[in-house]
Amino acid sequence: MSTEFSQDALEQARARIATQVAEAEARNKAVSALADGLSNISATATSPRGEVTATAKPDGKVTAVKFAPSAESLTASALSDLVTTVIAEAQHKAAMSAVNSSAETLGADSAFVAQLRRDAEVTFPSPTSGTIEYR
Repeated sequence: MSTEFSQDALEQARARIATQVAEAEARNKAVSALADGLSNISATATSPRGEVTATAKPDGKVTAVKFAPSAESLTASALSDLVTTVIAEAQHKAAMSAVNSSAETLGADSAFVAQLRRDAEVTFPSPTSGTIEYR
């Protein structure tokens, strides 16, 4: 009887290990897909009256800045402030999009996602937070 019990226990252990290996492989595949997907994320922000539009990646890289003809009527100072704000909004949106994609894959309660969210908020704060500064 103890041999049967041992064989049964061994088979159960093998089944648990096989399940854990399959789960780890699935997580690895999901994380790889997430990494590929993050490289494709970008976000665009436009000023309220449409004078300036900027596009950025989650790492902060600005990939485009476009000006509408109405931007010519702004003073240099006003245009500079508007460009800074719109770029910051695009960077913030892209970073938060990466955080949200990570949360979908890793789970909203993931410690990694929580740290990523904190880092994104510090590095790319929302322009409405009043903490935009040169980075």
